[in-house]
Amino acid sequence: MLIGAHVSTAGGVEKAVGRATDIGAECIQVFVSSPRGWAFKPIADAPAKAFRGGVRKAGLGPTLLHGIYLVATGSPDEALAANSVESLTNHLRAAEQIGALGLCFHPASHKGAGFDAIFDPFVARVRKVLKDAPGEAFLMLENSAGMGGHIGSKFDELGRLLKAVRSPRTAVCFDTQHAWAAGYNVASKSGLDASVADFDKHIGIGLLRA
Repeated sequence: MLIGAHVSTAGGVEKAVGRATDIGAECIQVFVSSPRGWAFKPIADAPAKAFRGGVRKAGLGPTLLHGIYLVATGSPDEALAANSVESLTNHLRAAEQIGALGLCFHPASHKGAGFDAIFDPFVARVRKVLKDAPGEAFLMLENSAGMGGHIGSKFDELGRLLKAVRSPRTAVCFDTQHAWAAGYNVASKSGLDASVADFDKHIGIGLLRA
């Protein structure tokens, strides 16, 4: 297991490498745009190349991009969903450009519509992102904390979504704090073992990437 942290890309994505080595990180997670706005500025070739070279030189493990907080791929609001698809597509392309392992994102809330009601639209939107951002970078669903109708707080929901998408480029980012909030006792060995077993049953441990 590689242990890292979320580090700033202020001043350019390549600046994240030095910040990671300063704190002894073995791997990193970054934002490549403001997490609180839809605006996205593509990464220029020079900083992307500098980032990839810096990661290799520093011996850092996989880089993970995090999607912006506004993304709500399962929203019944079509305009919000369209913005979410566009944002994820841009960020997944950026992940490919800088040689990242992938992009993780919060499925967000179904806004009271119910999981079954948003299931097919969510799957279709994820497939569109993967189609429009080809490459090897993974698109990773992150388990949610379960408040406010959030999608994917239970592993069976994530498993159903991933099985329906049917892509080798999908995976899961396991957020331990979100899991705890959603009722998984990851604070004890027996609880963690049970949680991992449930994850494997519904999703498959091979899809755990971060």
